[in-house]
Order: sequence, then structure tokens, then C-alpha cells
Amino acid sequence: MKGESTKVIFDTNVWISFLIGKRLASLQKYIVSNEIIIVTTNQLLTEIREVTSRERLKKYFPKESVLELLQLLETIAAKVEVQPTHFINRDPKDNFLLDLIDFSKADYLVTGDKDLLLHNPFKTATILTPAEFEKILERM
Repeated sequence: MKGESTKVIFDTNVWISFLIGKRLASLQKYIVSNEIIIVTTNQLLTEIREVTSRERLKKYFPKESVLELLQLLETIAAKVEVQPTHFINRDPKDNFLLDLIDFSKADYLVTGDKDLLLHNPFKTATILTPAEFEKILERM
């Protein structure tokens, strides 16, 4: 993978874990070196805002951290507009992630969602857990 950037979609549950400090601490190095391009869409950014504003989760991270994350994603992520074309996931609200794979030609979807993991591989992407993705980062 040297010499070419890897397109990666991170599901909301991964960003929440990142905010709490449990996952992907090494990610920054790969983003800064342009080895990874984070791919997002307005729907994913909206979902992050909604989930992080839930009362039961707000106590785990400061509001400033959420704002910093959203600002970072707005600045560095490749934003792709998608049209709903896939209706195959058991949780219909996650179908947009499958659409995002298709429209962005992403290499990876990183998620903790068991329903999404069942679709691995999907189009151009390998769908895997954060722990599996960290192993890939170690080999980059």
C-alpha cells in the first residue's frame, strides 16, 4: 500500500470509541502522512452529532472533543454525497454506509456493528472491526 492512499470509512460507533479513548489512538500518524483518506458523508456527520448529544453518552467525553472531531472531519475527510441504493442491511439506518462504500470506492469500512460485518466483503471494501483495522495499520 505504499505510495497510494487507502480510503477508509469509520462508522459512528468507532468515532465514539475514539472519543472515549478506547480505539485507534495511532490513527493520527497515518492521516497526517496521507496514507489514509477518511471518507465521510453528511449523514455520517449528522449521526455523530446526534449520538454524541445523547445524555447517557455525554458524560464520557467533553463537548469540546466532539466539536474538535467534527471540525477535523469537516477539514480533512473526503466528503462524498450518496444516493440510497442499497437496502440489504438488517438495520436500515446503516444502509447509507454501504452506499458510501459504493459511491466512494472505499477500501475499508471499520465498524463494531455485527450486522454490517456480515456484509464483508462489500463492493470495493473489506468490512472489519477496529481491532482488525489496527493490525492492518501496524503493517502499513
